Amino acid sequence: MIRHATTADHDAIIRMLKSYQHASPLEFHKKTTPEQAYKMLLMIDMNMGVCFVSEDSAGIHGMIMAVLMPNIWDKDVYALHEVAYWVDINRRGTTAAHRLLKAYCTHAEMLKSAGKIEYYTISKMITSPNLDYSRFGFTPLEEQWKA
Repeated sequence: MIRHATTADHDAIIRMLKSYQHASPLEFHKKTTPEQAYKMLLMIDMNMGVCFVSEDSAGIHGMIMAVLMPNIWDKDVYALHEVAYWVDINRRGTTAAHRLLKAYCTHAEMLKSAGKIEYYTISKMITSPNLDYSRFGFTPLEEQWKA
């Protein structure tokens, strides 16, 4: 089942974020503290973003988290930016990732239709599987390189 995360889910989300940290190629992710992660969750709890979780009778095993951000070039333009997308390793190959992404897109399209955002994003790290996000209506926006 896919549903909006609640404050009762914070510990499970923090657990998944720790796994996300270890899998990330970005060094600063590895330094993120649980307190910083709770601040992101607080933003979401204050309707400044969204988090969906995937769960079954064994518990929560996936999540997608996004925050609402003003565009750096125009403060009146808002976008929903995905910041973490994770499915536990033992649940990969199921429909969890697909259903989480679909819930995110459906929610973002609702915000877009209501005029609350101009666009929404999904990111793909170099260590991520080579997924075809165009199936969900995404088109490439930019490519970032790190030095």
